Amino acid sequence: MSRKANAAGLEVSPTPTTTEEELYSAVGKALTAWERLDTALAMTFGSFVGTRHIVALRALGRIESPAARLQVLLEAFLSSSPQVQSSLPNYEATVKSVIKLTEARNAIAHGQVHGVQIAGRDKGFYLVPGMSASRKAANPAHTDFKSQFAAKTEAEAVAQIYDYALNATRIIAFAEEFDRLRAEVTSWAIPSATMIFR
Repeated sequence: MSRKANAAGLEVSPTPTTTEEELYSAVGKALTAWERLDTALAMTFGSFVGTRHIVALRALGRIESPAARLQVLLEAFLSSSPQVQSSLPNYEATVKSVIKLTEARNAIAHGQVHGVQIAGRDKGFYLVPGMSASRKAANPAHTDFKSQFAAKTEAEAVAQIYDYALNATRIIAFAEEFDRLRAEVTSWAIPSATMIFR
């Protein structure tokens, strides 16, 4: 059974990463890039609610789900004045792009580094979902091990079990997209990006 790619661009990378350390490094870069993007977007919230006070940012931060927080930002923008909306003509499209990436962020944040072996030989490492993530990993009791052992590549073998398996190159590509979107957000120079802390 081959598992499918999803809308977030999560799929089985064609080749694994050579070392665990490369994957751990890529995960750290991607999560840092995501947090910077998330913070840049959160800093826009004050413009929509009419304050530069840190209270607005802290209140928004209590929404722990990245997707839910982004939906709140989008609603705040759509409810803001026409002047604010016209000053940010691509805000809605940008936030919707970030919303689409939350699944990738979650996959990176909650994945585990897993070694791949074919015919008893180590072949590299992927970041994969945990086996308890039943929507993303096949039930081992239902796995067709004959087809898995017949796999000619690491990707074919891993695709028998997981919806996605990311190599370091793919994770870094996500990090670069997070950074690109953050640069777009910071280019808006929204006044509330400078918060008042007292």
